[in-house]
Amino acid sequence: HNTCDGGNFPLNPFGVDFKLEGFKWTEDLCKKDSDGDGLTNGEELGDPCCVWEFESLPLPNFATHDVSHPGVAASVSATKRTTSCSGARKPGPATTKPHDGFFNPGEEGKTVDMMINGFKVPSRHRTTYVTFAVDFDAPECIDNTCYMVGIEAIVDKRFLLHHYEVHACTKRWPEDKRGEKVGYMTHGGDLADCDIHVGTWAPGTDPMFEAPGVAGIPFGGDVGYTFRGFSLQMHYDNPGGVTGEVDRSGIRVHYVTAPRQHGLGWIEAAYLRKLPNRIAAIPPKQERYHITLVCTVTGLVEPASISAIWFHGHQLGREFQTELYRRGQRSVLWKETSWRFGDQFIYPLEAANLKLYNGDVFVSSCVYNSTERDKTTNINVATTDEMCLSRLQYYPHAGKGAQCDGNVFHGPLEKDEDLRGVYTRHAPKDYVAESLLGFKSQAPEDEAWSWDTATLRRLGRRGGRRAARGAARAGAERARALRDAARASAGAGGGRRGQGQVEASRVKAGRR
Repeated sequence: HNTCDGGNFPLNPFGVDFKLEGFKWTEDLCKKDSDGDGLTNGEELGDPCCVWEFESLPLPNFATHDVSHPGVAASVSATKRTTSCSGARKPGPATTKPHDGFFNPGEEGKTVDMMINGFKVPSRHRTTYVTFAVDFDAPECIDNTCYMVGIEAIVDKRFLLHHYEVHACTKRWPEDKRGEKVGYMTHGGDLADCDIHVGTWAPGTDPMFEAPGVAGIPFGGDVGYTFRGFSLQMHYDNPGGVTGEVDRSGIRVHYVTAPRQHGLGWIEAAYLRKLPNRIAAIPPKQERYHITLVCTVTGLVEPASISAIWFHGHQLGREFQTELYRRGQRSVLWKETSWRFGDQFIYPLEAANLKLYNGDVFVSSCVYNSTERDKTTNINVATTDEMCLSRLQYYPHAGKGAQCDGNVFHGPLEKDEDLRGVYTRHAPKDYVAESLLGFKSQAPEDEAWSWDTATLRRLGRRGGRRAARGAARAGAERARALRDAARASAGAGGGRRGQGQVEASRVKAGRR
């Protein structure tokens, strides 16, 4: 697209060529000079010999290549090709993801569509949360362990849907409730047996869940329960008060009947969905205001591989970052400096080969721009409120899964201040440095774990499709965010550090 917001037309020259190639990084697209600046698209994006393929390992030059925009003639890479492409080799695979679709070669894959019967979207209020029940019948997965390997969103009224979350249910829905509304934001009553989170859709998150080839979400057989249905918690956003619109959205679930090597789960490096203003809120007229969660990983049964990361906020979100601390060393897991609500794609990270250990520490920051707001913005569930989510997919997952327990602090940032290392500059003085810097990590002393965000950015977006698409554009209820209010208030700490006042509170995040 022609701006970082995306969604605007006409496409830039690279976007046009990318679309003609079926939104795939091909040799023809690589060799083409879309913007006519004298450099091929491959030379601009770091693949001058056009040998990189879907989900491949990074090329040796990726880490040092000066990336330029293949759709803007004024953007020219300073990196020149200095060696011949004669004998250039295609890199090996970097991930275990299937090349096409959700299933590995030879797997018996099954796909089921489930839709809500029809819901008339309210026009009186802008924000509406409704939870629906859908039935799932997989008799072959009662005595046998199956693995869910992907979920796609089937979005009907896209212009009215803000996001929706999907939870698996271990009991069958009564026939008269299938496809119907069963609640709002509560998980009590009929929803008490729907507490296994399996996916979230927001604009750009398609598919909402995709497993690596070695893992999946197990159900049935030895797991001790099977999936009998799903709950879909829909967040409708109707700012214009549109009337008479009936939504029939749903999900498409992919699963396999043969075993996979690992179970798959999520850990919340940040899950700030509801917070009292005394804990965190966003003041008006702030160009860069951060809310940061520092948490320590627990609950892993063995070292885990991180396979993806996803950030979520609302209208004010501009930047997101998750860092990992281990024994006092820091490395950026992922950083998004031009985040937009309309493009919340999932970043695959399996290629980083990063192992996660109990005792490791995440520092996750969400940065907001409230310059157009005249009032304080709350951390809450309405469209005009804000959230701060950083969700990581990992394997192997077992038992109750990994948790992340820690503290929140917040405050303004300077216009050009680097978000990296925000903890060392802005955290309250009463934070316990030993635990928060990962000195209790159970990782082996010789564990190689440092990586480079710039390198991952080149290999991370799926199959070149994500990387090229980014260049072409240039750009339910699990309220685990807060412990008991009295305890939080008693444990809060604050002080003036850097640019502004910060407050701290114990919070807990995690996901089954």
